[in-house]
Amino acid sequence: MITRSRLLVGGVLIIGLVLIAFAGRDSTVALDPDSTQPDGAKGLVLLLREFAGTVTVFDSVPDSDTDVAILLSDRLSPSAAGALGRWVDDGGLLVVADPGSPFVPDIVAAVAPDPFGTGDQHDTPGIDRGECDLLALEGFSGLGDVPRVVVDRTVLYDPAGSDAACFGDEGGSYVVMRSVGGGAIIAVGGAAAFTNSELDTADNAVLAVALMVPDPEGSIGVLRRSLRAPLTADTPATGPGQRDRRVGDGSRGLFDLMPDYLRWVALDLAVAWLVYAMAKARRLGSPIIEPQPVAIAGNELVRARGRLLRKVDNSTTVGSLIAGFRLELERGLGASPGISDERLAELAASRSTIDAVAVLDALRARTVNDDRGLVELANRLDRIRNDVLTPRTTT
Repeated sequence: MITRSRLLVGGVLIIGLVLIAFAGRDSTVALDPDSTQPDGAKGLVLLLREFAGTVTVFDSVPDSDTDVAILLSDRLSPSAAGALGRWVDDGGLLVVADPGSPFVPDIVAAVAPDPFGTGDQHDTPGIDRGECDLLALEGFSGLGDVPRVVVDRTVLYDPAGSDAACFGDEGGSYVVMRSVGGGAIIAVGGAAAFTNSELDTADNAVLAVALMVPDPEGSIGVLRRSLRAPLTADTPATGPGQRDRRVGDGSRGLFDLMPDYLRWVALDLAVAWLVYAMAKARRLGSPIIEPQPVAIAGNELVRARGRLLRKVDNSTTVGSLIAGFRLELERGLGASPGISDERLAELAASRSTIDAVAVLDALRARTVNDDRGLVELANRLDRIRNDVLTPRTTT
């Protein structure tokens, strides 16, 4: 019972360590530019590479050679967000599709499908382009090919204070643009239209190219939702690789953070526990020593058998002797089983010097009174057997 309890406790501990090690691992991060899942953004990256000069997926804040940065999901730390803001001030164009990002303006309304009641005039719900100031800006004329945007679970931004707006009216716009320093920020009311599953819906792909590729020869950077902030004099290092993340952010779990040697230690512990469990588990084990029966000498066994034979009826012993004698004669003479005593006696007499009457008398002997009679009968049967069955030589 104690061993079983120890095995149970050890198993629970091992399972707990495995769960802790793999807890928090997110193998399919939504809007990940490398993900091919329905909610990933790998399709957007491939689409932009068909229309732009250079498209790069960034793990850190882009450099000055990047013209447009695309942020689909904002999980930036304060220092990374500050570095990205300085990049915009230096002349970069940032396209943000996360309504929760601090880079977007105030939200005025949450949009359900067909927010403006246009479902009676169109086959699919969405938002009409309306008055679009972005069409007048250089590089965004492609929006003229997008009369309507099919959206779901998105928001509208307040166009007040924006330099340009599109897809909406004075009450709220799906796309707004405002200048920041030497650059600009384009806020989109949601990134669902740019996912792998929705990119080919209606004109979503056309909208993506029109907003994100203002210059076909330009350089575009697709940003991950967590970035490494560049080190400056007022930015402290945050650890190996200076990966600046908020607690709980990212897709790495505890097992990913463990050094290699510690992983081997954990594996060794698991193997050791398995070996221990196999050694202590229920099994047949070594043979159990049991008391042996009392050994009886050979002569004592013969005497005991003789005493038992005396107690039984002699007729049983006589019948066994004659039955064995008859069977040997039938086999030796080639007689068929069940042959009569008279015929068997005649065959035996023809093969020996013994009279058929003597053989018949031996076959029909049934009464023996004592042990001496049994011995005499056995001897007589042996003489007849030897005389009948022993091959004779001719001279």
